[in-house]
Amino acid sequence: MSYEVAEGQVLIHSGTRYPAGSIAPTECEAGKLCELGVLVIVAPPKDTARPTPERVPAAARSGFNPSDPATIRTVPLRSLPAVLAGIDDADALKALHQVEVRKGGLDAIEERLGELGVGL
Repeated sequence: MSYEVAEGQVLIHSGTRYPAGSIAPTECEAGKLCELGVLVIVAPPKDTARPTPERVPAAARSGFNPSDPATIRTVPLRSLPAVLAGIDDADALKALHQVEVRKGGLDAIEERLGELGVGL
């Protein structure tokens, strides 16, 4: 039995976004998602074109918003270097440093500032 993401819905599972019409991964809780209207049961013909799932960046999954420095705490430490690589504004990085409380996070921000040639 296969499940498809229902029209008008999007499923995000294990960091991958499945748009409407995509075949859902077998690891998701399909029964509950069907009850909620996110998935529907299908028996698709083999030649049906399906949307391609896409990997969601860690920053988007975590709820990080660069305009709100406090959201830096929602980014997992292992994803932080990739998120910081996209920030070139030294003032924004300093603001993030002010609200970060994790040692690994502080180190990552300081490293990024060093890459930009800016000190605290």
